[in-house]
Amino acid sequence: MDDVDTLYSLRTLFYLGHYKLAIDESKTISRNLNDAQKTERDEFVLRSKIGMGDYASVISSVTPSSPPSHCAISLLASYLQSPSPSIPDQANQLAADNQSSTTVSLIAGMIHLNAGDVKSALRLVHQGLTLEHLALSVQIYLRMDRLDLAERSLNLMLQADEDATLSQLALAWVAARKGGTRMEEGVYALSTLGEQYGPSIMILNSLAAIRVGMGELDKAEGNLMDAMGMVEELGGEVGEGDKADMLVNLSAVRARKGKAGETVERLKKEHAGHPVVEGIIRVEGAIDRVKGGFN
Repeated sequence: MDDVDTLYSLRTLFYLGHYKLAIDESKTISRNLNDAQKTERDEFVLRSKIGMGDYASVISSVTPSSPPSHCAISLLASYLQSPSPSIPDQANQLAADNQSSTTVSLIAGMIHLNAGDVKSALRLVHQGLTLEHLALSVQIYLRMDRLDLAERSLNLMLQADEDATLSQLALAWVAARKGGTRMEEGVYALSTLGEQYGPSIMILNSLAAIRVGMGELDKAEGNLMDAMGMVEELGGEVGEGDKADMLVNLSAVRARKGKAGETVERLKKEHAGHPVVEGIIRVEGAIDRVKGGFN
Protein backbone atom coordinates (compact mmCIF):
# COMPACT_ATOMS: atom_id res chain seq x y z
CA MET A 1 0.00 0.00 0.00
CA ASP A 2 1.33 3.45 -0.97
CA ASP A 3 1.27 5.80 2.02
CA VAL A 4 2.92 8.71 0.20
CA ASP A 5 0.91 11.93 0.58
CA THR A 6 0.97 13.16 -3.01
CA LEU A 7 -0.45 16.57 -2.12
CA TYR A 8 1.80 17.27 0.88
CA SER A 9 4.06 19.80 -0.86
CA LEU A 10 1.09 21.57 -2.45
CA ARG A 11 -0.64 21.98 0.91
CA THR A 12 2.53 23.13 2.64
CA LEU A 13 3.29 25.79 0.03
CA PHE A 14 -0.27 27.08 0.28
CA TYR A 15 -0.28 27.20 4.08
CA LEU A 16 2.96 29.21 4.06
CA GLY A 17 1.67 31.74 1.55
CA HIS A 18 3.78 30.56 -1.39
CA TYR A 19 0.74 30.77 -3.66
CA LYS A 20 2.45 30.98 -7.04
CA LEU A 21 4.74 28.09 -6.13
CA ALA A 22 1.71 26.10 -4.99
CA ILE A 23 0.04 26.58 -8.38
CA ASP A 24 3.26 25.54 -10.12
CA GLU A 25 3.47 22.49 -7.85
CA SER A 26 -0.09 21.48 -8.76
CA LYS A 27 0.98 21.12 -12.41
CA THR A 28 3.61 18.54 -11.49
CA ILE A 29 1.11 16.25 -9.76
CA SER A 30 -1.52 16.04 -12.47
CA ARG A 31 -1.14 12.32 -13.11
CA ASN A 32 -2.11 9.20 -11.20
CA LEU A 33 -4.56 10.99 -8.91
CA ASN A 34 -7.93 9.58 -7.95
CA ASP A 35 -11.01 11.77 -8.19
CA ALA A 36 -10.86 12.89 -4.56
CA GLN A 37 -7.21 13.90 -4.91
CA LYS A 38 -7.94 15.81 -8.11
CA THR A 39 -10.73 17.70 -6.37
CA GLU A 40 -8.48 18.54 -3.42
CA ARG A 41 -5.63 19.57 -5.73
CA ASP A 42 -7.94 21.94 -7.55
CA GLU A 43 -9.24 23.31 -4.24
CA PHE A 44 -5.75 24.43 -3.32
CA VAL A 45 -5.19 25.92 -6.77
CA LEU A 46 -8.36 27.99 -6.37
CA ARG A 47 -7.45 29.01 -2.83
CA SER A 48 -3.94 29.96 -4.00
CA LYS A 49 -5.46 32.22 -6.64
CA ILE A 50 -7.51 33.87 -3.90
CA GLY A 51 -4.30 34.31 -1.90
CA MET A 52 -2.85 36.14 -4.91
CA GLY A 53 -5.90 38.38 -5.12
CA ASP A 54 -7.12 36.80 -8.37
CA TYR A 55 -10.75 36.61 -7.32
CA ALA A 56 -12.22 37.02 -10.81
CA SER A 57 -10.61 33.91 -12.29
CA VAL A 58 -11.81 31.80 -9.35
CA ILE A 59 -15.37 33.04 -9.74
CA SER A 60 -15.40 32.54 -13.52
CA SER A 61 -13.91 29.04 -13.38
CA VAL A 62 -16.53 27.61 -11.00
CA THR A 63 -19.98 26.62 -12.26
CA PRO A 64 -23.07 25.23 -10.47
CA SER A 65 -21.98 21.75 -11.59
CA SER A 66 -18.57 22.11 -9.92
CA PRO A 67 -17.87 20.17 -6.69
CA PRO A 68 -19.48 21.78 -3.62
CA SER A 69 -16.06 22.61 -2.18
CA HIS A 70 -15.21 24.59 -5.32
CA CYS A 71 -18.52 26.42 -5.10
CA ALA A 72 -17.71 27.36 -1.50
CA ILE A 73 -14.30 28.70 -2.55
CA SER A 74 -15.99 30.73 -5.29
CA LEU A 75 -18.29 32.25 -2.66
CA LEU A 76 -15.24 33.23 -0.62
CA ALA A 77 -13.70 34.88 -3.69
CA SER A 78 -16.98 36.70 -4.36
CA TYR A 79 -17.14 37.98 -0.79
CA LEU A 80 -13.54 39.18 -0.82
CA GLN A 81 -14.05 40.89 -4.18
CA SER A 82 -17.32 42.56 -3.21
CA PRO A 83 -18.73 41.88 0.27
CA SER A 84 -22.45 41.18 0.18
CA PRO A 85 -24.61 40.25 3.18
CA SER A 86 -26.23 37.50 1.10
CA ILE A 87 -22.99 35.54 0.65
CA PRO A 88 -22.66 34.28 4.26
CA ASP A 89 -26.27 33.04 4.00
CA GLN A 90 -25.41 31.21 0.78
CA ALA A 91 -22.39 29.67 2.51
CA ASN A 92 -24.62 28.48 5.37
CA GLN A 93 -26.97 26.78 2.94
CA LEU A 94 -24.10 25.15 1.06
CA ALA A 95 -22.66 23.84 4.35
CA ALA A 96 -26.08 22.52 5.41
CA ASP A 97 -26.47 20.72 2.09
CA ASN A 98 -22.96 19.22 2.21
CA GLN A 99 -22.37 18.32 5.85
CA SER A 100 -19.87 15.60 4.94
CA SER A 101 -17.55 18.08 3.21
CA THR A 102 -14.90 19.37 5.58
CA THR A 103 -13.79 21.91 2.98
CA VAL A 104 -17.25 23.43 2.63
CA SER A 105 -17.62 23.98 6.38
CA LEU A 106 -14.08 25.34 6.58
CA ILE A 107 -14.56 27.85 3.76
CA ALA A 108 -17.99 28.84 5.07
CA GLY A 109 -16.33 29.56 8.42
CA MET A 110 -13.73 31.73 6.65
CA ILE A 111 -16.49 33.71 4.94
CA HIS A 112 -18.16 34.44 8.26
CA LEU A 113 -14.83 35.36 9.85
CA ASN A 114 -14.14 37.82 7.03
CA ALA A 115 -17.64 39.21 7.61
CA GLY A 116 -16.78 39.75 11.29
CA ASP A 117 -19.30 37.16 12.51
CA VAL A 118 -17.04 35.14 14.79
CA LYS A 119 -19.87 33.19 16.41
CA SER A 120 -21.14 31.84 13.09
CA ALA A 121 -17.59 31.10 11.99
CA LEU A 122 -16.94 29.14 15.17
CA ARG A 123 -20.23 27.26 14.86
CA LEU A 124 -19.13 25.94 11.48
CA VAL A 125 -15.67 24.72 12.49
CA HIS A 126 -15.47 24.11 16.24
CA GLN A 127 -16.39 20.43 15.97
CA GLY A 128 -14.05 19.77 13.05
CA LEU A 129 -11.04 17.61 13.79
CA THR A 130 -8.93 18.34 10.71
CA LEU A 131 -5.85 20.47 11.28
CA GLU A 132 -7.34 23.20 9.12
CA HIS A 133 -10.51 23.31 11.21
CA LEU A 134 -8.47 23.45 14.39
CA ALA A 135 -6.19 26.14 12.95
CA LEU A 136 -9.17 28.28 12.02
CA SER A 137 -10.59 27.72 15.50
CA VAL A 138 -7.32 29.05 16.95
CA GLN A 139 -7.65 32.19 14.81
CA ILE A 140 -11.27 32.68 15.83
CA TYR A 141 -10.56 32.26 19.55
CA LEU A 142 -7.69 34.74 19.29
CA ARG A 143 -10.04 37.18 17.57
CA MET A 144 -12.43 36.68 20.50
CA ASP A 145 -9.62 37.23 23.04
CA ARG A 146 -10.14 33.70 24.36
CA LEU A 147 -6.50 32.70 24.65
CA ASP A 148 -7.42 29.75 26.86
CA LEU A 149 -9.59 28.20 24.15
CA ALA A 150 -7.04 29.01 21.45
CA GLU A 151 -4.44 27.11 23.46
CA ARG A 152 -6.81 24.17 23.82
CA SER A 153 -7.26 23.95 20.04
CA LEU A 154 -3.51 24.37 19.57
CA ASN A 155 -2.83 21.49 21.96
CA LEU A 156 -5.14 19.27 19.91
CA MET A 157 -3.15 20.18 16.82
CA LEU A 158 0.16 19.44 18.52
CA GLN A 159 -1.15 16.10 19.76
CA ALA A 160 -2.30 15.17 16.25
CA ASP A 161 0.92 16.24 14.49
CA GLU A 162 3.37 18.47 16.31
CA ASP A 163 5.62 18.92 13.27
CA ALA A 164 2.85 19.78 10.81
CA THR A 165 3.18 23.16 9.14
CA LEU A 166 -0.23 24.29 10.38
CA SER A 167 0.61 23.24 13.93
CA GLN A 168 3.81 25.30 13.87
CA LEU A 169 1.99 28.30 12.42
CA ALA A 170 -0.72 28.08 15.08
CA LEU A 171 1.96 27.78 17.76
CA ALA A 172 3.45 31.05 16.48
CA TRP A 173 0.05 32.81 16.55
CA VAL A 174 -0.60 31.77 20.14
CA ALA A 175 2.95 32.56 21.25
CA ALA A 176 2.62 36.04 19.77
CA ARG A 177 -0.56 36.67 21.74
CA LYS A 178 0.81 35.29 25.00
CA GLY A 179 3.75 37.67 24.87
CA GLY A 180 6.84 37.64 27.02
CA THR A 181 9.38 34.91 26.46
CA ARG A 182 6.79 32.87 24.53
CA MET A 183 7.24 35.29 21.62
CA GLU A 184 10.69 33.78 21.04
CA GLU A 185 8.97 30.43 20.36
CA GLY A 186 6.90 32.10 17.67
CA VAL A 187 9.96 33.67 16.03
CA TYR A 188 11.75 30.31 16.11
CA ALA A 189 8.82 28.44 14.57
CA LEU A 190 8.37 30.97 11.76
CA SER A 191 12.10 31.33 11.11
CA THR A 192 12.45 27.56 10.85
CA LEU A 193 9.60 27.34 8.34
CA GLY A 194 11.16 30.20 6.37
CA GLU A 195 14.50 28.40 6.28
CA GLN A 196 12.90 25.14 5.17
CA TYR A 197 10.61 26.49 2.47
CA GLY A 198 11.84 30.01 1.83
CA PRO A 199 10.41 33.24 3.19
CA SER A 200 6.96 34.32 2.04
CA ILE A 201 5.03 37.54 2.50
CA MET A 202 2.87 35.82 5.08
CA ILE A 203 5.85 34.52 7.08
CA LEU A 204 7.60 37.90 6.97
CA ASN A 205 4.42 39.70 8.04
CA SER A 206 3.98 37.30 10.94
CA LEU A 207 7.62 37.64 12.02
CA ALA A 208 7.30 41.42 11.92
CA ALA A 209 4.15 41.38 14.05
CA ILE A 210 5.86 39.31 16.74
CA ARG A 211 9.03 41.39 16.66
CA VAL A 212 7.02 44.58 17.15
CA GLY A 213 5.68 43.03 20.34
CA MET A 214 9.23 42.14 21.37
CA GLY A 215 10.41 45.67 20.74
CA GLU A 216 12.73 44.55 17.93
CA LEU A 217 11.63 47.39 15.68
CA ASP A 218 14.57 47.40 13.27
CA LYS A 219 14.25 43.66 12.62
CA ALA A 220 10.49 44.02 12.18
CA GLU A 221 10.95 46.85 9.70
CA GLY A 222 13.53 44.77 7.83
CA ASN A 223 11.04 41.90 7.54
CA LEU A 224 8.43 44.29 6.17
CA MET A 225 10.80 45.84 3.64
CA ASP A 226 11.60 42.31 2.41
CA ALA A 227 7.87 41.57 2.16
CA MET A 228 7.25 44.73 0.18
CA GLY A 229 10.07 43.76 -2.16
CA MET A 230 8.31 40.45 -2.77
CA VAL A 231 5.09 42.31 -3.63
CA GLU A 232 6.98 44.21 -6.31
CA GLU A 233 8.55 40.99 -7.63
CA LEU A 234 5.11 39.41 -7.92
CA GLY A 235 3.83 42.37 -9.89
CA GLY A 236 1.11 43.10 -7.37
CA GLU A 237 -0.32 39.56 -7.53
CA VAL A 238 -0.88 39.59 -3.79
CA GLY A 239 -4.08 39.31 -1.77
CA GLU A 240 -5.45 42.43 -0.13
CA GLY A 241 -5.10 40.81 3.28
CA ASP A 242 -1.33 40.47 2.94
CA LYS A 243 -1.00 44.04 1.68
CA ALA A 244 -3.09 45.37 4.57
CA ASP A 245 -1.13 43.35 7.13
CA MET A 246 2.13 44.83 5.84
CA LEU A 247 0.85 48.38 6.25
CA VAL A 248 -0.68 47.65 9.67
CA ASN A 249 2.62 46.24 10.91
CA LEU A 250 4.63 49.02 9.29
CA SER A 251 2.36 51.59 10.91
CA ALA A 252 2.96 49.94 14.29
CA VAL A 253 6.73 49.99 13.77
CA ARG A 254 6.83 53.60 12.65
CA ALA A 255 4.40 54.74 15.36
CA ARG A 256 6.86 53.47 17.94
CA LYS A 257 9.59 55.34 16.11
CA GLY A 258 7.48 58.50 16.08
CA LYS A 259 6.97 58.68 12.31
CA ALA A 260 3.76 56.80 11.50
CA GLY A 261 1.78 59.59 9.80
CA GLU A 262 2.40 58.81 6.12
CA THR A 263 2.04 55.05 6.56
CA VAL A 264 -1.21 55.40 8.53
CA GLU A 265 -2.67 57.69 5.86
CA ARG A 266 -1.77 55.17 3.18
CA LEU A 267 -3.35 52.38 5.22
CA LYS A 268 -6.56 54.41 5.62
CA LYS A 269 -6.67 55.22 1.91
CA GLU A 270 -5.95 51.73 0.54
CA HIS A 271 -7.73 49.56 3.13
CA ALA A 272 -10.63 51.60 4.45
CA GLY A 273 -12.61 48.55 5.59
CA HIS A 274 -9.80 46.96 7.61
CA PRO A 275 -10.65 46.53 11.33
CA VAL A 276 -7.50 48.40 12.36
CA VAL A 277 -8.43 51.32 10.11
CA GLU A 278 -11.94 51.39 11.53
CA GLY A 279 -10.44 51.46 15.03
CA ILE A 280 -8.11 54.32 14.09
CA ILE A 281 -11.02 56.30 12.67
CA ARG A 282 -13.08 55.74 15.85
CA VAL A 283 -10.21 56.92 18.03
CA GLU A 284 -9.59 59.95 15.82
CA GLY A 285 -13.29 60.78 15.93
CA ALA A 286 -13.32 60.58 19.72
CA ILE A 287 -10.28 62.85 19.94
CA ASP A 288 -11.90 65.37 17.59
CA ARG A 289 -15.05 65.37 19.71
CA VAL A 290 -13.03 65.99 22.86
CA LYS A 291 -11.14 68.81 21.15
CA GLY A 292 -14.44 70.27 19.96
CA GLY A 293 -15.71 70.36 23.52
CA PHE A 294 -12.93 72.76 24.48
CA ASN A 295 -13.61 75.19 21.65
